[in-house]
Amino acid sequence: MTGHIPFANGMTRIVAMPLPDADGIALAAACLSPAERTLMEKYRHPRRRAEFVAGRLSAKRALLEPQANSLRICADGLRRNPVSPQTAQRIDILPDQAGRPCIEFGSDFGSDGKRTSISISHAAGWVAAACSDRPIGLDIVDGEAATGWSDRHGWLADCPPQWRMRLSALSWGFHECLLKAGALPASAGTLWELANPELAPLLPLRSAAALIADWPAACRLASLEIAVGARVFAGAFMPLDATAMLVMVLLPMQEMQTEYAIEENLSI
Repeated sequence: MTGHIPFANGMTRIVAMPLPDADGIALAAACLSPAERTLMEKYRHPRRRAEFVAGRLSAKRALLEPQANSLRICADGLRRNPVSPQTAQRIDILPDQAGRPCIEFGSDFGSDGKRTSISISHAAGWVAAACSDRPIGLDIVDGEAATGWSDRHGWLADCPPQWRMRLSALSWGFHECLLKAGALPASAGTLWELANPELAPLLPLRSAAALIADWPAACRLASLEIAVGARVFAGAFMPLDATAMLVMVLLPMQEMQTEYAIEENLSI
């Protein structure tokens, strides 16, 4: 694999995979740079280390693979189309002062990464990363886990009880995506403060009933525009399994035209 980063002309790439087991994490750790390995060693809990390593592997796969616009769901992200460790080690993905992941390419890549937006998430047994030449926010949410999202939100008012937790998690995920993409002002505060709909009036531009009626099957992408005040953003989501959902927002507002592929058969 060469050091060329084919990242221009509106390219957005996303890679998601189930969180690998301990053997898989040991294999994926070969893709870490020295600085990333030092940071990984600060995490004492094995699961937190696993999420860190798998997140970096997902991000480097998204950066280095030759596909243009693509969303790849990888049943075996470690062995199918693997990233060259020698190449991956020349990329640092480290947190800035605010904890956001930032990319620094080795000098031989011919890119300083300034135009590359990156977002990483892990939850519900999955990990995912996105890279784009435009601001992008990505999140994984657990549709069976309670969030701080208020049931008083008008969008959920007519939601059937059996769907309320799942749509609440989806709304929460879109909030986090917007924060990661820099779409919400700093005054918006934390996610816990965003649970108050009066502070952050996010509104999906489809009713809950319409969304439930057209709910996508596992590993099928669905678009969903999101309004925050007078601004409208391009959103999309994908159920990864019976509980986990991949949620994303891409700026500026335009229709998502991402192609996606399922590598091998996922057991859902």
